[in-house]
Amino acid sequence: MTTRDEMLQAALERFARYGYLGSSIQQIADDVGTSKSSVLYHFDSKEALLEAAISPAIDALEGLLQQVPTRDQHAAFRRDDLVAMVTAFIDLLLAHARAVAIFVSQRGALLEVPVIARANALVARLAAVLMAEAPA
Repeated sequence: MTTRDEMLQAALERFARYGYLGSSIQQIADDVGTSKSSVLYHFDSKEALLEAAISPAIDALEGLLQQVPTRDQHAAFRRDDLVAMVTAFIDLLLAHARAVAIFVSQRGALLEVPVIARANALVARLAAVLMAEAPA
């Protein structure tokens, strides 16, 4: 029996390799040796499958950003805090490489997909933090 997690991993792999638009639920079902209806039992649509597949990476980025003090809380990061944040970000990228590949390579084609819009907003926040702390 194919598990939900196997379906998510197959979707991540296929979306990263062939693109979201170049992948179908049937292909993902074939990749894990199950039926299309079985995939649709767990995920209402291909978009729901994409969201479930890349949400852990986006949740991790959101968690990282929640640890960053706002300008109102602290005048500036200490250098050690900034290094720790960048290190944690790199670790996040490595841990979620396929999801990051999907987002980076396909975000322009998927702007209308809510999970991609959420990721775009978080990346903009991260960029703002890093730019605010960059030496002048």
